[in-house]
Amino acid sequence: MEKGYKSLQHLLDKNLSKDNVVYLTDDLFITDNISHIPHLAQELLHIDMSIYVICKDGHMCVTIDNKEHHVCSSSILICTGLQVVSNAMVSTDFKCSIVGLSHHKLIELFPNDKEVLTDFMLIKENPIMQLSEEDVHLLNLYKGIFDAKCRGDKLKLDNIILDKLLYAVIYELIQLFARNVLPHSDTLTYMKGHLYGQEFLSLLAEDKCHHRKVEYYADKLCITPRYLSIVCQKETGKTPSEWIREKTVGHIRHYLLNTTLSVKEICSALDFPNSSFLCKFTKKHLGMPPLEYRQNGTQLAENTKKLLTDNNVV
Repeated sequence: MEKGYKSLQHLLDKNLSKDNVVYLTDDLFITDNISHIPHLAQELLHIDMSIYVICKDGHMCVTIDNKEHHVCSSSILICTGLQVVSNAMVSTDFKCSIVGLSHHKLIELFPNDKEVLTDFMLIKENPIMQLSEEDVHLLNLYKGIFDAKCRGDKLKLDNIILDKLLYAVIYELIQLFARNVLPHSDTLTYMKGHLYGQEFLSLLAEDKCHHRKVEYYADKLCITPRYLSIVCQKETGKTPSEWIREKTVGHIRHYLLNTTLSVKEICSALDFPNSSFLCKFTKKHLGMPPLEYRQNGTQLAENTKKLLTDNNVV
């Protein structure tokens, strides 16, 4: 970032006239008709924000992650802040609207919706989308509402209203990309599946098998159980049910062989409904009831230790 750019306010003051700034806070700005777009574009991308450029007329050429992209009339460019952007050049008739949204604000708006945040960040793989006439009209309607709210007298509930508008616009953008871009991207499908697979395994490790329903983990990830099963099988080679069963058996073995907890206490530790259910589960997956497995495991450990001692190994 160039020296002297202490904040977003500083940056925009240097590049824009006040008449062009529709709205400006620490987390959000909306502006029109930027005359210094190549310079400003370079500097904006050093700020912790996602930048949306809606091209109204003319065209822009920009390099994103070493790949050249062309933005033409009725298209939108989204820079999520995760890319390296350079060489922004525009035609003399270029006109656009630019929106900047901080990552902090994005997380604040969608604190528990991991699917939305994942979709949003994965857009970086396909940063440009051509808009239909209906899409342009819809975004212009939202822009008109923002303009009206921002230029009028500030009222008590305005910030809440603007947040809700922003919330709706982000969903609209994700829906547009989901319809026009995401279904056709193998890269996005792979990345998204990989993320869900890894997140499931993390959740399973943290939960310590207190929950053994696939639905529980799917709900935590804000996806369907069927989709979780598909991506987990593809990414890990096992279904969620197989992972849950494997981890549960591992915890039972640990409690039986490495602790003195009773069957009732193990049942409580793993949230089994009752001791009978735990005994049936253990017999099915370990071949014998819990206490028999513990006794055989203890005896095997003692025999192994004696054998090693007799042979001067320990």
